[in-house]
Amino acid sequence: MFGGFTLPEKGKPAWVPVDQAWEYDPQVDQWRALAPLPGSRGAANAVHVNGRIHVIGGATLPAGLKEEWVHPSRNIAVGMHEVYDLASNTWTKAADMPTPRNHAAGGAVQNRIYIIGGRAGSVFIPNAFNVDLVEEYDSATDQWLLRMPMPTPRSAGAWGMHGGRIYVAGGEIRHRDYWGAYTAVESFDPESNRWTRHAPMPMPRHGLAGDFLGNGFHLVSGSVQSGTNVPGLITNTDRHDVLVIGGR
Repeated sequence: MFGGFTLPEKGKPAWVPVDQAWEYDPQVDQWRALAPLPGSRGAANAVHVNGRIHVIGGATLPAGLKEEWVHPSRNIAVGMHEVYDLASNTWTKAADMPTPRNHAAGGAVQNRIYIIGGRAGSVFIPNAFNVDLVEEYDSATDQWLLRMPMPTPRSAGAWGMHGGRIYVAGGEIRHRDYWGAYTAVESFDPESNRWTRHAPMPMPRHGLAGDFLGNGFHLVSGSVQSGTNVPGLITNTDRHDVLVIGGR
């Protein structure tokens, strides 16, 4: 687990990014601290390739921002790309992602990393906009390139890997005329550079968790409406849906 944001403290600014890194061992049910991130940030992607974890994008406070001006919306998207080596517990710098963003989907196929969608601007959707970009990183050359964009621009969705494809489900949208969440489920095939639409989720939501168990794409929890600061307008769910790929 890398980075994130602290909960607000009394008399202190809220949503301050942190540089903490932690490893969980399920065999003994214990956590241990790792070498901290070189730069504090939250809402980033962490993708494992060949014994190293690439922490890409996210959001952090602008350099030189005074504490009295720290506000949730002040966290801005970044393209930072830092790599953690599991064997040596050290960090190295890699080529930054061309398009700064946070709340994106991410995965690795054949040792190449794909960062999909997400939001540019602030870490919060009222001060940001969704992007449909898919950017591919090649660790052998330390270079980025663009791939086919996602059909539905969105952020704060769930994602999982199956059969050489990256599946993205749900997500959040904010427009001047409406706020909402998506039911859309789409998958990206890096080999053909194509997207496929799948059966949508029964309930729209964002901020959900997801991953594959066997052929089932399990999608858990989330919020059914775009985030807001108005009390009583956010509805969370404990719903658990499963999209089965290629038969039961």
